[in-house]
Amino acid sequence: MTRPFGDVPRLRMAEAGRDDGRSGRSQGMGQAGRLRVVAGFALAGYLLALMVGAAIEPPALARQSGSLLVHGAAFVGAQCLVFLLAPTWRGRLVWFGLLFAFGLVIEAVQFFLPWRSATWIDLVYNASGLSIGFLLCALLEIAARRLGLPSAAEVTRRS
Repeated sequence: MTRPFGDVPRLRMAEAGRDDGRSGRSQGMGQAGRLRVVAGFALAGYLLALMVGAAIEPPALARQSGSLLVHGAAFVGAQCLVFLLAPTWRGRLVWFGLLFAFGLVIEAVQFFLPWRSATWIDLVYNASGLSIGFLLCALLEIAARRLGLPSAAEVTRRS
């Protein structure tokens, strides 16, 4: 038994260009949306790895190479993922604050672990890594615009 007007929603989706015509499902998320989803999952996995790394006893190499290098590199990487995740400057600044708060949480966790230590200088190193990552990504965006290439913001806004 067929329903009267049963195909009307599908016809409307086809008229709007959101129906692939095969499955009856809409293609609501374009490449930009998928890129943001992948960047979001990558950032979540990256932050989870940072939290796990903050809870375990550090290897000798990490203790010898210096805290600035370890903390700075970790937060530069996180900031680079944010530039793919957040296409607007306002969103990126919000993420900057959230990542700094995440660094605070890491240091708070380390305060309660007997084999780790929480120090204020680590927060400064985290902020330095975030700032360097933000500056590097901003410079890459400016260079991309001057060369006529799409920036991360333009790529993640497209659908």
